[in-house]
Amino acid sequence: TVALSRSLGSLALDPAEAGALAATVDDRFSVDWTSPLTLSLLAVTLLTFVAFVLWERRQSAPLIDLRTFRIPAFSAANATNFLVGVALIIGMVNIPFFSGTILLGDALDGGLLLIRMTAMIPVGAVVGGLLMRRLSARTVAALGMLVTAAGFARLATWPVDLNQVRATIDLLLTGSGFGLVLPALSAAAIGAVGRDSMSTAAG
Repeated sequence: TVALSRSLGSLALDPAEAGALAATVDDRFSVDWTSPLTLSLLAVTLLTFVAFVLWERRQSAPLIDLRTFRIPAFSAANATNFLVGVALIIGMVNIPFFSGTILLGDALDGGLLLIRMTAMIPVGAVVGGLLMRRLSARTVAALGMLVTAAGFARLATWPVDLNQVRATIDLLLTGSGFGLVLPALSAAAIGAVGRDSMSTAAG
């Protein structure tokens, strides 16, 4: 891992190695999306999802009441939560990866870099909850997404000689945005359903 990290970090200085290294990385980490195995797994995933939906529709006490997805506000909150989750995973993967391949840090360095973002999520959630006493959940969620987008815009322009001050500011900003979004989306989902479905909506 250390050798690979140092090689990736030195590509700009030695372009002749780029082709061989890229081939090695591709061979080890690439996914053949048209291979029979990949297509079979995707087909199984789709079939089991359809089977789950059909099973839930036949139950008198389903695990998930699919009728709640007919409520626009509930569906919108879930769709937004899915996209926020995708963005969060991207950040949690790419920040340590940047630390290891560009900054040539070890696993501890990557964790210490990432924790500056994740530590702010609960702080932002508390602030978001307090803001919802005065503002609507929709407004707080929109504010959180704007803050998160601003943070990601700054992360996308990190230089190869990133200093710790800028890294800290950008990651605190991004984590705060995620924190603002999460309780607002939960409140929107819970508030869109009846009292008898609130616990399921929260999940």
